[in-house]
Amino acid sequence: MLPSRDSSQEGGFNLLLSMPDCTALLYLPEDLSEAQETNSDALVFDLSAPTLAMASSGNFLTQVTKASIVLLGPGKRYGFHPLARHHLAEYMAR
Repeated sequence: MLPSRDSSQEGGFNLLLSMPDCTALLYLPEDLSEAQETNSDALVFDLSAPTLAMASSGNFLTQVTKASIVLLGPGKRYGFHPLARHHLAEYMAR
């Protein structure tokens, strides 16, 4: 459970759930009274694959999935997908 990073939500928490074929992100208010699926327009995490690990340090978060690594910082999102390196190498060879 992480503090909510969605500016449209006041306070509360995000709960990242890893499932066999994907990851789900839920929003919980501060009183933990109910869970609701997070608006897909506000997503910063990779939900297309199961999450293998999640870590936070200060204002930074790291998510490792079967398909990618996502680094989140204040106002920044960096994503690395192993296949992207392959496609970049192909592009650069042209």
